Amino acid sequence: TQETEPEEPEKVGYTFGGYYADKEFNIEFDFTRKILTDTVIYVKWYKDPKVSYKDTITNKIASEKVIKYNTQETEPEEPEKIGYTFGGYYADKELNIEFDFTQKILTDTVIYVKWKAIKYDVYFETNGGVAVEKITAEYGSIIEKPVTTKAGYEFAGWYKDSDFGQLFDFNVDKVTGSFTLYAKWANGLITVKFDTGNFGALDDRKIEYDTALGMNIPTLEVFGYTFNGWFKEETYVNEVTEHTIFNDDSFANLSDTKVVTLYAKIQPNKSLITLEKDGGTGG
Repeated sequence: TQETEPEEPEKVGYTFGGYYADKEFNIEFDFTRKILTDTVIYVKWYKDPKVSYKDTITNKIASEKVIKYNTQETEPEEPEKIGYTFGGYYADKELNIEFDFTQKILTDTVIYVKWKAIKYDVYFETNGGVAVEKITAEYGSIIEKPVTTKAGYEFAGWYKDSDFGQLFDFNVDKVTGSFTLYAKWANGLITVKFDTGNFGALDDRKIEYDTALGMNIPTLEVFGYTFNGWFKEETYVNEVTEHTIFNDDSFANLSDTKVVTLYAKIQPNKSLITLEKDGGTGG
């Protein structure tokens, strides 16, 4: 007699690919033929492919899902990202070939999301100093510090606000929109330098004698390390905080040298290592 062809089976994560007479899946099983001996029918499955969307700015997978084998991926709505405009979906990481959403997908596939950085204008209010042209820069970029002078005054830095409350650090602060920076001028300033070891540069701070750094004392974020403050010495004895007053009482001969260097205390994070042995946990 003939074997009745069963309904298509289902298997999570797979798509049914047919019934076959051989384990190599070369010959489809013929359900019209009469069966005379013990017979094995081989069920073929295709693994459902995973479709991943990779953000080309962060270089990380933004989303992923599994679709049925030999089907099309539905083109999603245009994504949004602060500081960027969407530039399309691409099949290659070099962003040369646009992804074809009409193609049938048979294997795991990465779709690359292209972004175009928005450009913003940075303006400079020199407050009586030599004029500085605006800088146009892309979102997330670091700009070069412009130079300006003012007769009879010492330049004390570019600030984010006209009240000179928060300094703009050209080594750290990035462009996140259009904004204006304000030049501060003074006389008899103290220069505060920052020694981070090998953990990057920071802008000097220019402050008046007998004042504190306040909110303009920098902090550091270093992956795998903990920042534990600024100190007067490389041996980390006397800590300097946002409240420390910069004068001769705190720093010897500061009124004469007018320069002081602070040292960052940066320590590696401790990692916990556990060893699996004999089915248990050992240290």
